[in-house]
Amino acid sequence: MAKRNNWRRATLLRLGGIVVGLLAALVLLEAMFWALDWGRPTIRSKRALVRRSDQSVVYHLYVANPHGEFSPAPDVSLGEQEWRMFNYTMAKQRQIPLAQIGETPWCVEYRRSSNLMRDREYDPGPPPGTLRIAAIGDSFVFGEGVPLESTLPRQMEALLGSRHEILNAGVPGFNTRMEREFLEHLVAAYHCTRAIFVFVLNDVLRVEALQARENFINDLVLVRDEYLRDYEAKAWYAGHIRLLHFIGTQRALRRIERETIQWYRDCYDSAMNAEGLHLLEEDIRRVAVLGECRVAFVIYPLMEGLERSYPFADIHERVAAIARKAGLPVMDLAPVFAGRKTSDMQVDSSDHHPNGKAHALAARAIVDWLRRDVPGFLDSPVYLPPDEPSK
Repeated sequence: MAKRNNWRRATLLRLGGIVVGLLAALVLLEAMFWALDWGRPTIRSKRALVRRSDQSVVYHLYVANPHGEFSPAPDVSLGEQEWRMFNYTMAKQRQIPLAQIGETPWCVEYRRSSNLMRDREYDPGPPPGTLRIAAIGDSFVFGEGVPLESTLPRQMEALLGSRHEILNAGVPGFNTRMEREFLEHLVAAYHCTRAIFVFVLNDVLRVEALQARENFINDLVLVRDEYLRDYEAKAWYAGHIRLLHFIGTQRALRRIERETIQWYRDCYDSAMNAEGLHLLEEDIRRVAVLGECRVAFVIYPLMEGLERSYPFADIHERVAAIARKAGLPVMDLAPVFAGRKTSDMQVDSSDHHPNGKAHALAARAIVDWLRRDVPGFLDSPVYLPPDEPSK
């Protein structure tokens, strides 16, 4: 009996020592997190800066400049009467004091012309001998997160030369229905005889149930602090223990990524979004029969999982089949990015739009494809002003 009691006592002491050792290690790790300022709740998303006296210009502000594409934030010494800074959350915009601009010292400028495009001014008709092409799409075409000269339309135009104009008709937040209607306007108002219709997976119209789920996911394009804070305030790791916050945040972001991937898959599931898919097919059919404008259809992948198996390859194939059935030439850019390091293609860790390097790869691939596989797309017809009728 004495031996058994001694064994139990020794076992309990050993277990107690292990527990004390683990607690000491956790305390030491927590102290290191505080000493090295790790695990502190940080700004994970960009901010927006606007100037009251010039509504045509908006700046997006970033914490860091990972690829050297950003510029220093503008001088805001005129204060709140001239400048306003906001968090970048679509549904919950909140003004932030200008005194905090030092937290996001890098920026990208977006300047819109009188036609509301992120581009230069255009006359109704192109110069004689010039082919005018509309690049239509959402924030990927607009070039969110990159300087103007690094946008997809500008890089394509540089490759094609002076006999080609490419209008930047990208509008952040547009879906396929809006893009199709905008293209119809551009064909009539700016005599675009060619168009490159750039499709991104979040362009599909979604039923109400799928829209409601967007309040939590980060859509694999933008990390939105407001949504994450709402989630984290109720999470098990909420509080002041930095080690737990660090572990919990990483797990939360991975969970959000998994749920977001499933959300995209549900958007292209006929059982979940039959109405949205029907409207997608209808809009693509109508784009294909714009009599005054010949259209090429390009699918731009999300900058997600490029090193491994891209999670949406089958959805790309489905959309490509819809466009081909409508009679459009189709290029899927996913193979262009396959095997590349995802973070090298993203604007930064909070903004997963394609950066300038990614747009350069896409621009070269599209131009080569049009020259090789879409005969006549880049060289005819050329717009002639009314007083210069064709012979």
